[in-house]
Amino acid sequence: MIKVFVDLEKIKQIIKLFLDLKRIKFDDKNFHTNFNIDINVEAIELFEQLNVKLNCLNEAIVREDRVAVKAFMIYLRGSMMQISSLFYALHEDLDLLLESLSESHFDLESTRMPISQKYQNKFEKEGINLDVDLNIFKSIMHKLILFEETKIFDKIYPLEYQGDLNQFLVENINELGKNLEFFYCDFIHNRIINSKFFLQKSCGVLQRLFVFFDFLRDEIEGVLWADSTSFPDIPESYQIPDSYNYPKKML
Repeated sequence: MIKVFVDLEKIKQIIKLFLDLKRIKFDDKNFHTNFNIDINVEAIELFEQLNVKLNCLNEAIVREDRVAVKAFMIYLRGSMMQISSLFYALHEDLDLLLESLSESHFDLESTRMPISQKYQNKFEKEGINLDVDLNIFKSIMHKLILFEETKIFDKIYPLEYQGDLNQFLVENINELGKNLEFFYCDFIHNRIINSKFFLQKSCGVLQRLFVFFDFLRDEIEGVLWADSTSFPDIPESYQIPDSYNYPKKML
């Protein structure tokens, strides 16, 4: 379990604030982010599912259950894609605001409803718990190399197998939370240059995060589809054995 200090829901607040000040009607169809769900809840659930798949894959390798190993690798690949897509959507939407911010001036004094009444709530650091241990991934990849005698081509950036992947995740998500808070405080006080700086930094962090999980997905695919691997085909009737305690809702 790792704790991070960010409120991803506030990205939606920023988007709506920005549009309101530009007097643009909000339409969620114009954005990648899903405004119908709580992003914090989605992130917590995605990381929880990722952790379950990491542990099940690790157990399948220990059991030398080759069919289950392949199945869990495919499931794990899907989780990496989902998490990467979440950060990508947030990045694209904030990047869109960044482009508009460079071309805009906001007269906050003339806003229909004073900012102090409608929007000026402090971005308090609210921690969320992510039930995941990414360092299991490093152990899994080393075991798969031995298991399949496959060489993984280490792309080095942004992942180093000698580093602490949990620390990488915590530091980047905490940095995102801090930059969003600074952006908001500067933006509502019409300090556009400062707010642009922190919005750029927020976009940079989100890019690092979605690239990071894309990289993890690539690493899984590199083993899963390598010519030198010999995983058996998964029978159409195959079901994950109950002994793995894999949640049915995640199938």
